[in-house]
Amino acid sequence: VHIHMPVCASYAREKFEDSEGVGKLRRAYRVRNFKEGMDFLNQVSQIAESEGHHPDIHLESYQFVSVVIYTHSVKGLTENDFILAAKIDDLKPKLSKKHKPRS
Repeated sequence: VHIHMPVCASYAREKFEDSEGVGKLRRAYRVRNFKEGMDFLNQVSQIAESEGHHPDIHLESYQFVSVVIYTHSVKGLTENDFILAAKIDDLKPKLSKKHKPRS
């Protein structure tokens, strides 16, 4: 499943099902530059490690970051996914001026 979400990245968390019907949460960000993207990825990885719950994290085209959360073992969403998502929501990545939140 290709998850790159250009320019129209959002702070609104998106719930979706992949092609196999697995429920997932996704949020995408357009950060200022590569360094900010890596800083954000590292912040997410620290939270994930402390929670023992590891999302799929992607950095594409140097400034598009996406975080996809679901529980791999149950192939769907659990309470832990929403807890992790809320903790990631508290991070404040430095967004590009071209970042356009969805309405």
